[in-house]
Amino acid sequence: MQRTIAASLTFKNTAMTALSQLKLAAATPTRDRTPVGRVRRRLLDGLDLQIELAAAADGAGTTVSRTRQRWVKNDTGGKDLRDLPVRLRRWWWRDEAGRVYLGLRHGARLLEIAPGKRAIDVGTMGDLPGQLRLLREAVQTGELDAAIGTAVSPREVPKKEKAPVAGRSASAKAQ
Repeated sequence: MQRTIAASLTFKNTAMTALSQLKLAAATPTRDRTPVGRVRRRLLDGLDLQIELAAAADGAGTTVSRTRQRWVKNDTGGKDLRDLPVRLRRWWWRDEAGRVYLGLRHGARLLEIAPGKRAIDVGTMGDLPGQLRLLREAVQTGELDAAIGTAVSPREVPKKEKAPVAGRSASAKAQ
């Protein structure tokens, strides 16, 4: 019995000296769990992807592709886990004159960056990566939280009226 106590005391002394060498803090990891914070994180991920696509579109000869794992039925009726390509959509487009415009997307919708303005006039493809980095910085610092808030605000869903139950009359409902 004394051996066990002595061994545990030795272990505790060793552990305490190891812990005393660490700088401890009362910090906890924080993450913005609000709807605006969630959309901000998704926009930052999307902007990182757009920066990659813009760099590849500069003519460097590289292509960007992403895959996602999906369960797919095989010939025998079972399911296999496969890597399937994901369609990547660009957030920029060209007009008839050749000018490049950039829109900030949340899902399939363009966000209204300023009142009545849903696109950024980039100019040329060479300016696109720099404009994307500036936009990423603006999203990260929270400058576009108002635009994100209007896009995330809950929409009113019209309530359906209940249909009358067959076989019941209006007088039966009142009783």
